[in-house]
Formats: sequence, structure tokens, C-alpha cells
Amino acid sequence: MMKSDIFFMVTTVSIVLVTIGISVALIYLIRILRDANKVSQVVRNEGEEIIGGITKAREEITEKGFDLFSIAKTMMGLITKKKRTRKK
Repeated sequence: MMKSDIFFMVTTVSIVLVTIGISVALIYLIRILRDANKVSQVVRNEGEEIIGGITKAREEITEKGFDLFSIAKTMMGLITKKKRTRKK
């Protein structure tokens, strides 16, 4: 075997191994990005619920005035509602 044949064989094996490594890394990157997308959707949904709860509490305060019992009742309603609708 000539030196050039050895060089081309080593180069070919190296390129194949690097390609496999990059493919595996891309698969993991895609999985990580999917998980990050799911997390951002959960955060977005939770943020919208928090905003809705704050808006509801603000409306009750403006309608009924500042009543600590009313505010506590509203917050407890949000907490118990949240426990019932939580998905795993």
C-alpha cells in the first residue's frame, strides 16, 4: 500500500466519525430545544393565569373595596383551581 492510499483511508474514516459525532450532537440539540419549547409554553400559560388572577383580584377590589377577606377568598380560589387543573 502506498502512503497516499493510507492517507485517503485515514481521512475517510475520520470524516465518517466526525459526521456521526455531529449527527449525534444535533439529535441531542433538537431534543434540548424541544424541551425548552415545552418549558416556555408552560411558563407562558402560567404567566397568563397569574395575570388573569391579578386582573380578577383588581376587579374585585375596585367593586367591593379593599376587603381583606375578599382578597384572601379570591387568592384561595385561584390556588384551589390551579391544583385541580394541573397536568403531569
